[in-house]
Parts: sequence; C-alpha cells; structure tokens
Amino acid sequence: MTTSRATLRNWRDADSYIGHDNAIVCAIFSPPKEGETPDPHQCLQHMNGFARHNLQGGKDGDRHAHTHAEQYYYILSGEADVDIGDDTYPVREGTVCYFPPDVEHQLRAADRTEWVEYLIITSGTEDSGSKPYVTNWRGSTPATGSHGFGLPDPSLDFDINTFAIQQVARYFQTHGQVLSDDPCMEDHSCDWLRPFDSEEGR
Repeated sequence: MTTSRATLRNWRDADSYIGHDNAIVCAIFSPPKEGETPDPHQCLQHMNGFARHNLQGGKDGDRHAHTHAEQYYYILSGEADVDIGDDTYPVREGTVCYFPPDVEHQLRAADRTEWVEYLIITSGTEDSGSKPYVTNWRGSTPATGSHGFGLPDPSLDFDINTFAIQQVARYFQTHGQVLSDDPCMEDHSCDWLRPFDSEEGR
C-alpha cells in the first residue's frame, strides 16, 4: 500500500531547457516515466505537468496546440499578448488563460521589453469542445464564501462562483478523474447534481 505525502520543490531546483522556440522552461512537477524509478518530483497522477516558463521581451513563443490535453497559463509578471485561435488578448500579472484541447495558442512578447514569467498547468483529457477563456483575478470581486468561493448568485449572467464550486465538487466526486467545464454546472442543470440549498452553504 502506498502512503500519500506532500511533495515540495523549488523551481530553482529544476533543470531548465528551451521550449516553444524561445521560452526558458523549468518543469517543476511531472508524471512518472514509464519503466523508470520516479524521482520525488515525478509525482503527478492526474496531470501532465506543472512548469514555470520565462519568455524574454522581444521574443515570441511558437504557435501550437495540444491533442488530448488542456492547459492553463497563469501570468506571474510582465505583459504580453496571447493568441487563441483567431483572437488576441493582452495579458499581464494576474491573468489566467485556459486553452482547451486542439486549440492553437501562442504567447507573444516581441513588441515588449520585459520578461514574462508564467506558470503552465497541463492536464490530459479526452474531451473536446470546450471554449477558451481569459480572465484576470484583479478584475474579480473578492470571494465572501468559505474556501475562496462566493455564494451562488443566480441574478448574474454567468455565475462563476456556482460554476467553480460545482467544478471542484465534480473533481472530488470523481476522485480526481474529471475536471469538467460543462456549462450545466453554472445553471445547475447537470443530471448528476443534487438540488442546491442556498442556506446550506452559509
């Protein structure tokens, strides 16, 4: 029987390499490699990677897509543009970008002077049809609920708090096997969701 334990690693301890043409990549955590005895940082069971990237101002990353994997970019510092399909979005500290499987994306800083530092989280999935999403936490209202989520607000056009609560609940319900972005989680119409009692979460 394997005993679960926390794994800590400083990104400075990871060997860096050049990836996506011009980014300096530090792979912080990764899954075990088949047939090899895993290092402690090769601890991911349900994700493909957790890495820190740096893109120098004056450079662009390559345009690419991932089959059977979705990704999040979290911008730690600097400014750039991210192309997702045919659309372009400015990104800066606090921006989170979501790329569904098979959707082309590119981080560009060729017209900037500062480095862009960002984290990349990659998770394998067979699902497709999700929509890309870009947001910045600085434009969000601080959560008032427990554990970082606000209480559901059905008066909103899209209630991100309800969606996030249901997304995390579904992840735990499936023992870390499903990270869904099904829109039914926002309007509570998923057939696997029980009725929501707004007083229960208070």
